[in-house]
Amino acid sequence: MRVRSALLATARGLYLSVVGLAGSIIFFTLAIVSIVLTPLGLGVFTTPVVFKGVRAFADLRRVQAYTWSG
Repeated sequence: MRVRSALLATARGLYLSVVGLAGSIIFFTLAIVSIVLTPLGLGVFTTPVVFKGVRAFADLRRVQAYTWSG
């Protein structure tokens, strides 16, 4: 049972770190592009959508971390 718990914890930690890094890079890039597009008028429409996605991603990660780590 301890080996199974250790493997599960390892898999969850790896998932959290890989998905967190990839998601953070993607959302950071989208946020920068959206902000840069603001002077052209496009960022006014894209920035709220991108930051809503950033908040949703952060909330999902918080819930997963809390659920999986206690």
